[in-house]
Amino acid sequence: MSEADLKPCPFCGSKAILDTDLEEAWCSCQTCYASTEGSRVGSRAVAAWNRRAIFRNGDRFQGDHAADEARTAFSAARTATLKSGREWRYPSIVEWLLAPIDRSIMPQEAK
Repeated sequence: MSEADLKPCPFCGSKAILDTDLEEAWCSCQTCYASTEGSRVGSRAVAAWNRRAIFRNGDRFQGDHAADEARTAFSAARTATLKSGREWRYPSIVEWLLAPIDRSIMPQEAK
């Protein structure tokens, strides 16, 4: 697999690229900065990007609808936070995915 085989970013739809250094390869979006973890084999990084597995502190969204499921969870968390009178601190879904989970404000169906 090569950069030509990469699917668009699951979050913003922009073109993804395959980056490498001397030891690792990873895929990333140059618009929203989503990325895979590094891999010693470029084809594994491409496969991971295309698998659409999104992890957030133990929560896993995977498959073709992973981005939709993650966006739904992002929206539910944002709504619950604002309804509770607390400040929403995450300007992008990527920053939210990387942040620790505050389950105290999540609606019951989203926990």
